[in-house]
Amino acid sequence: MSNNNLKLTPKQEAFCQAYVRLGNKTAAYREAYSTENMKPETINRKAFDLFNKGNIRASISELEKELKERNQIDIDELITALSQMVRFDPIDLFNPDGTVKDIDRIPIDARKMISGFEVTEIYSGSGKNKKLVGNLKKIKIKSLDPFDKLLRFLGGYKKDHEQAESITIVWHEQKTYEQPKE
Repeated sequence: MSNNNLKLTPKQEAFCQAYVRLGNKTAAYREAYSTENMKPETINRKAFDLFNKGNIRASISELEKELKERNQIDIDELITALSQMVRFDPIDLFNPDGTVKDIDRIPIDARKMISGFEVTEIYSGSGKNKKLVGNLKKIKIKSLDPFDKLLRFLGGYKKDHEQAESITIVWHEQKTYEQPKE
């Protein structure tokens, strides 16, 4: 990396690398430094203090900038991908008769949600009488955790946290009653 001009120790460089990868000061500190004999409060304080040093912040910013440039993704592209995931409908994976579609028949947006397949053949009998009676097909859908981490990295939550307020929803129901005329 080009952090040589920031004069970091090897442990400080390891902290910066770990922070960019993990997005958590305390976890990065634990990875870069020997913390076995430290109390959790001490680790948190040391991680916070280290993170707030000017050369550490500058190194982290430089690493994040390099990572963004190398991966060519921005917040708009990520939000687009997330919005497609939110609209994912598992029915896109199945034929009308309930069987799993062939992979080339699954719409591309639905395929992007698949993280794995597992197919188990089910047999009846044994030996010469062993007969295939069916297949158990499992489709594993992606977790949103990686997207959450990427959103944090790209600053997708900064605006939300700066504007965070309590939201109260009030439901008013108005009924009108008339007195019967006499």
